[in-house]
Amino acid sequence: MEQFSTIRKAMKSANLSLIIAAAAATLLLALLVVFSIKPLYNHFAGPFDISAEELTSFQGPEDTIRTYVTLHPDIAVDTGFYYFEKQEDGSEKIIHSYYALMFKDNLLLAKYPGAGKGDLLDPEPVTGRIVKLAEVENTEVLQTLISEFPNLKDAFLPFMLDTTPDGGSAWSILIGGAALAVISIWSLLRFLRRSANPAKHPIARDLSRFGDWQQLAQEIDAQMAEPHEAHGNFFHLTRDWLIYQTKSQFDAVPYRDLVWQYMFQVTYRSFGFVTGRVYSLMACDRHGVTKNLPYGKDSAVVVNLLEKLREHAPWAYTGYSAEIENAWNEGRENMIAMVDARKQAIEQASVENQEVNGESEP
Repeated sequence: MEQFSTIRKAMKSANLSLIIAAAAATLLLALLVVFSIKPLYNHFAGPFDISAEELTSFQGPEDTIRTYVTLHPDIAVDTGFYYFEKQEDGSEKIIHSYYALMFKDNLLLAKYPGAGKGDLLDPEPVTGRIVKLAEVENTEVLQTLISEFPNLKDAFLPFMLDTTPDGGSAWSILIGGAALAVISIWSLLRFLRRSANPAKHPIARDLSRFGDWQQLAQEIDAQMAEPHEAHGNFFHLTRDWLIYQTKSQFDAVPYRDLVWQYMFQVTYRSFGFVTGRVYSLMACDRHGVTKNLPYGKDSAVVVNLLEKLREHAPWAYTGYSAEIENAWNEGRENMIAMVDARKQAIEQASVENQEVNGESEP
């Protein structure tokens, strides 16, 4: 089926946005999978039982894919280091405590939830995640221990065992991956659906409220090719149409269906100070649809556009008032009937004026 340049361009732009969205979601999903294989594998397959010999062969979590492990220390020594959190009543609560787990001649710093329970000479197996030492833990815990006991300098392994809950990070990864997959599939399906049947494209459906969208597309295309008024970079006033076209949005409303148009202002504030204003044209048609057509920071363009629309559609209400808004929201049918009556009166006056002018000609 043949399509038309203005509409084709708008549809192509909208479809391109779907392709970009699908590609971006797919790329992010691929990156998420690459960087999440290890934590997901450990979450669902772990914990893994690791021997002391294997543990001491590691230089950090990057040396093994199995980082969620169960260890069997010989002794667990309470280091006396704790992480406190101040409560609302001024008291302090111990959030983490630090132990030194002994494996023959080596020690492993371990973070435990809550307060320590003293030295454990016959500790139970310990389950946690092999992680890199955070800077604060390295300087305030490990280095402090080594400074107090210099003979332990070479005994500590260069990583830590974190036995605290992981906060459900694996499920967050799965939820994020599922969301990206849904976005990718949804965008692709919408693109395929629109490509197979242009009548299902939102632009075509939007035009269909005014009549046969293909005929209207031909009309718009013909009038856009004619000399016409352009306001800013987005608005076009042809013989019969108000057209709004950006890279991501296309809207068209025939003057004959306009009921109310006004300028809408959004004010941005920061710390009580106005930081900017953005202006839009609001176009309400006889089918009950209100289009928000953003322009930018120059209100003069929108004001001038409203004056031009008043000339093209003198029967429509122009400008905002609370009374008009209430009529649009609460008594729309009556408002449309009044606009129809005004339009009929204007058209009748125009016909009578033409007849008078015709009779007066010699």
